Amino acid sequence: MDNTIDSLQIEIESNFKSADNGINKLKNSIKKLVAINESLANMNSNSSVKIRELATSLEKLKAAGDGIGEL
Repeated sequence: MDNTIDSLQIEIESNFKSADNGINKLKNSIKKLVAINESLANMNSNSSVKIRELATSLEKLKAAGDGIGEL
């Protein structure tokens, strides 16, 4: 009987540690999302235009690279 109780206690402790690790990972992910959200909120419209222009330029660069690969 003592072995069963010890085994259950070890299993509970293991599950608790796993849950605690999961909660810590979730907390860290939420912190990162909050930081990203704050950064996005602080961006002005000029920044978003520049990001769109950069994305368009990168798409053109990729297309040019794809074209070279076909030669």
